[in-house]
Amino acid sequence: MVTRVNYIAIDNVAEGKELAHDIRGVGGEILAPKGRKIDMSLIQGLRNRGVNHIPLQQIVPEAQAMADRARLEASLDHVFRHWRMSPAMRHLRSMLVEHRLSAHQFGECC
Repeated sequence: MVTRVNYIAIDNVAEGKELAHDIRGVGGEILAPKGRKIDMSLIQGLRNRGVNHIPLQQIVPEAQAMADRARLEASLDHVFRHWRMSPAMRHLRSMLVEHRLSAHQFGECC
């Protein structure tokens, strides 16, 4: 099993889940700390402050994680068609894959 952080639309979040990361305001202040249980008052307060997505941990089977990675890498092949020729392009492509697979997945589950 692989743990991911997905940013779920605030309207689709169920009460009782825990935040995977701190949620910060525009000025950097913590609106809700990592690990806080989600309840209706938190959801309403975050909505009032313009928060649209909430970071939640999701456990994914290893096979699905590998399939997601393969699908993402295949989708980037055209954009990075010369990535093997340049160390900088290899590094950029690798960073983009990790970024897309980790903390910035937008989903509609949970």
